Amino acid sequence: MKKLVALVLAVVTCALTSVLFACGPQGTVSIKYADAQTIMELLINDQLEYGLLPEPVATKLEKVKGKDYTWHRMSVQELYDSNTKSYPQAVLMVKEDVLEAYPQLVREIENKFSENLTWVEQNPQTAVNAVKGKYASTSLAPATVITKTVIDNCKISWQSAVDSKASVNKYISDILSIDIGLGIKPAKEVTDEFFYNGSTAQGQTINNKTFTFYAPDGAPALAIAKFISDNQNFISGATFNYNVVVADDIVKYMDDTMGLADFIILPVNAGTLKYNNQKAQYKMVSVITHGNLYIMSKTESTLADLDGKKIGVIGEGKVPDLTFKSVLKKSNMSFNKVA
Repeated sequence: MKKLVALVLAVVTCALTSVLFACGPQGTVSIKYADAQTIMELLINDQLEYGLLPEPVATKLEKVKGKDYTWHRMSVQELYDSNTKSYPQAVLMVKEDVLEAYPQLVREIENKFSENLTWVEQNPQTAVNAVKGKYASTSLAPATVITKTVIDNCKISWQSAVDSKASVNKYISDILSIDIGLGIKPAKEVTDEFFYNGSTAQGQTINNKTFTFYAPDGAPALAIAKFISDNQNFISGATFNYNVVVADDIVKYMDDTMGLADFIILPVNAGTLKYNNQKAQYKMVSVITHGNLYIMSKTESTLADLDGKKIGVIGEGKVPDLTFKSVLKKSNMSFNKVA
């Protein structure tokens, strides 16, 4: 009888407090920051129980076979939003003056974008070679990793700024609630001016004009691999110069530290911080990737199992870290940084 009463009280307590605090996983998670390769090695050697990795690195890890274990994964996308199983991760930003003068370019890019994934699935070696030609150390190699499952796990698709406005604003609100220290904000709240509304205007004639297109290594680079391979210029008179760079440097091509890209794919939070700088103004045209992060371990786990454990996390203060912390916060789990 006492056990029954205790159970009823627990249920009632959870119901009464659910408005303010979600009933679910609680506890503390220790975070060790490292690059993806280091986290893989620590997981393999049992120096970490959990690691946060992106595709296709997560699949590379799964190819490391052990006699007494198999790899398991939790989708951060599903943990963040169980309905859409996604979040706005990387976005395409375009210079405002380019959009005003040549709106037809964006329409052509959108029209051809859907061809990329089928082509990559059918031509993985060519796709990886195209990216490798722009960035020799690409994480997409070897091409044998780029299967349909991996491509699906990268969650690449074009979602216009108009259609993604609500999800982008929600995501920015979520990560702004995360304290990354030193009084630094990981993003900036945006108004409607951040989002490109599209245009049906014909645009100016393009006469021998070169446009630069930058993307970070990984899923964003995979998203434009066919464009790179085909030397796609979209419209007669235009020439596109494609560049793939290490993810940590991508923002430098939007704030004039290393140039000012005409077209650039970068994390959505970085886009909010840099879209209206002193050198150039940009607008968000579309979401390109919708989350490709997975919590890897040798045991089948739930989020609650991370309580009291240490997890290797990539990208301190960036989208992987911020998204993971947002998931923890929604589950009433605290976190601390460890060596």
